[in-house]
Amino acid sequence: MAGAQITGALGSAFTRFGINLWIYNHTESISLFLVLNIAGALPSVVAAPFASYLLYRVPLRTLILLGNVAVMIGPAAIFLVALTGHHVVELGVATVLLSALVDTFAWPALSAVITLLADGREEERTRINGWLESGDAASGIAGPVLGAFLYSIGGVPLLCGLDVLTVGVAIVATLIAVPLIPRPVGLARRRVSPVRVLVADARWVFDRPPMRRLLLLFAVCNGFLAVGAAVSTPFFLSFMTPRAFGIVETAGAAGLFVAGISVGALKWPEKPAERILLGWGSIAACLLAVSISVRFTPAIVVIQFVLFASIGFVNIASQGLWQSITPLHRQARVFVVRRMIARSTIPVFLAAAAPISDHIVVPFWRWLYREAASPSLWHSANETVQATLIFGCGLAIAAALIVFAPGLVRSFGRARLDTLNKGMP
Repeated sequence: MAGAQITGALGSAFTRFGINLWIYNHTESISLFLVLNIAGALPSVVAAPFASYLLYRVPLRTLILLGNVAVMIGPAAIFLVALTGHHVVELGVATVLLSALVDTFAWPALSAVITLLADGREEERTRINGWLESGDAASGIAGPVLGAFLYSIGGVPLLCGLDVLTVGVAIVATLIAVPLIPRPVGLARRRVSPVRVLVADARWVFDRPPMRRLLLLFAVCNGFLAVGAAVSTPFFLSFMTPRAFGIVETAGAAGLFVAGISVGALKWPEKPAERILLGWGSIAACLLAVSISVRFTPAIVVIQFVLFASIGFVNIASQGLWQSITPLHRQARVFVVRRMIARSTIPVFLAAAAPISDHIVVPFWRWLYREAASPSLWHSANETVQATLIFGCGLAIAAALIVFAPGLVRSFGRARLDTLNKGMP
């Protein structure tokens, strides 16, 4: 099962790398990268009621297979269009949107399957999460490295064609593994509205103050991290070659790999709340550092490694915490609510980033450096604007930690994880 998902992730890494280069080479637009990231975040919020309903009615194994099939559509379309020599930017956006829509129900289904395979053992569940994270990261390492090489040989058609092939392999592997996956318990068959299912699961989450505070922290920090990540891509590409950009992307995937391996192979320490807070603190520091490392690629490679290692630790700690407190029959649906709330700010923050950049950051730098208004110098000044946005995102995450950390530490210090479910179905 893990091998099937990792194989598909390798192909997706090819497509992501190809779409970034494809769009940047033809537009060099920061706003378009923000639109791409909005397309990647919006489905987890808008489609949540329908995803929750699907997880209420459809077996988990069926959803995982449907997700694999649907993910093939976008790369296949780009492959066919790119063969004609055309460059349809909207198709790249649609591919990202479809992939995110599928992930809205496929990821919670896979998370619940992990709990089933772990058979209720917390240590085993944490290890599986770690190995899956490291396997996905390994695909991320190979994706940019091989992607840069393959892009120089066959361009976007070759990358997307390989994506379709790897997803096909993942589908076959999943079909082989399907009989080994137990049916989810508590699968209801009675008629009920999607909104009612979503509201019931949201009430289950908000009745637990520690988890409510944790979700609010993730909602704020995820929004600023999304803006920083979206701006980082054109920021890097403005002064890096595709090969150097591939190395930077690989360093980030290597950080995720190290995080997953360290959790999968070693015993995971206690106090998940402190782990999450420390991870977000490291993420804030990395964004601040990368914003002042203009054109110094070796430093950016190191920072990118630490940044994604921190993201990996935060994701694994949060995932294990939620899996440990959520009843199995609710788990997939509660994870839809969790992701919907934690990512609800991402489309809003990304949509606000462009006007803030155009009407506040750019005029500020024009006022500070009058020569920046000259077209011959504006490209370098544009890098300064991007660095300013990344720096602001790091500063905002640090401020959110200062606000939320004391309450979270107190909440999780008073409540043991195994008591959060008492009296609650």
